[in-house]
Amino acid sequence: MECSTTLLSSTSQKSSRLSVFLQHEFGTKPGVDASGFRADLHFGSGRRLCPGTILANSTLSINTVNLLWAFNYRMPDLATRDPCTPITYQDFEPSLVFGPKPFRCDVTVRSEGHADLIRSSYAQARSVFAVFEQELTPKEATKIAA
Repeated sequence: MECSTTLLSSTSQKSSRLSVFLQHEFGTKPGVDASGFRADLHFGSGRRLCPGTILANSTLSINTVNLLWAFNYRMPDLATRDPCTPITYQDFEPSLVFGPKPFRCDVTVRSEGHADLIRSSYAQARSVFAVFEQELTPKEATKIAA
């Protein structure tokens, strides 16, 4: 995400090779005080800055760490693919918030202990989220009850 806002906010016309990110060609001009600059634009700015920015970023960080703790992630064709294959600019969606294009990934629980903890945490959280389940379709309700 930081790369996309750096690219958007850059006034540099030096690079004609968009598929190669050259760090030295982007950023602020020499002598500009960038101490108040943020690396993201998706929460707005100035008077229109989202008041939940810190909460949202903290929640995303915690959820990301929990997912990394609980699950193993692998490319499905890792046996035939070189693990050092570079990621190129073409592997990302061109948009305001820079993100990868859809890709296949095998996700497995790290251990049976992790799975037990996930199940018990889900069971404890059911009562908290029950008030938000009033508008579920019958198919969604069946899936949650399972």
